[in-house]
Amino acid sequence: MLTRALPGDPAAYFAGPAATKEAIEQIRVKLGLDKPLHVQFIRYVGDLARGDLGNSLTTGQPVGHEIKTRLPASAEAHSARADGIDGDRGAARNSAATRPNSIIDHLCRVIATAGVSLPCRPEPDVLMMVRSDRDRQ
Repeated sequence: MLTRALPGDPAAYFAGPAATKEAIEQIRVKLGLDKPLHVQFIRYVGDLARGDLGNSLTTGQPVGHEIKTRLPASAEAHSARADGIDGDRGAARNSAATRPNSIIDHLCRVIATAGVSLPCRPEPDVLMMVRSDRDRQ
């Protein structure tokens, strides 16, 4: 259903760049893309009602199976953070929350803002700045 909103032919994408027209048509039939939009939507809602979330594009496994295998680790990581087992950051957050406008509150605010504002990997940005400075000279 959502593939209709994307540019290009989803069947051709799944078939790959070297696929023949027959292979693309087979994939279109297999995915139900040859059916009218309202029929696709009804099938989609019916699959959701039965708990069928389809197959992962990455692994090809059923999405429900992927969720079941990955959910315990995600829940464990989440509960560890919720319990404050993330080291000094938990203590700093608690201290900042209980002492508004204190030094620790301002420090936590600056660090959090920098963490959200700065890129995950600053090396490409730094290299671009160095190169642009060098090119200007």
